[in-house]
Amino acid sequence: MIVVTAFANVRPEARDQAREALLRAQTETLKEDGCESYRYFAALDDDTSFVAVENWRDLPALQAHLASTHIADLSRELTELVTAAPDIRVYEATPVDPG
Repeated sequence: MIVVTAFANVRPEARDQAREALLRAQTETLKEDGCESYRYFAALDDDTSFVAVENWRDLPALQAHLASTHIADLSRELTELVTAAPDIRVYEATPVDPG
């Protein structure tokens, strides 16, 4: 399984526009083959701080996602809204039983 976390901060006046863009991307991404989970979250103490948490079946599924039109659209739109480039981290993960 591939796990992605992506952190982004948006300008305060752009929060609503960013939220709508993220929701559009989330809706389309959840339809993709190989997407096991894809959600955006806002920080409890900072309305301008968002994080994406993604789970992908494998690396080819993530690569197809990154090449999709809706992610290109999101990237283009967020460029105008963020305060800095997003911090994107990709991991190969193995589920474990914590019990």
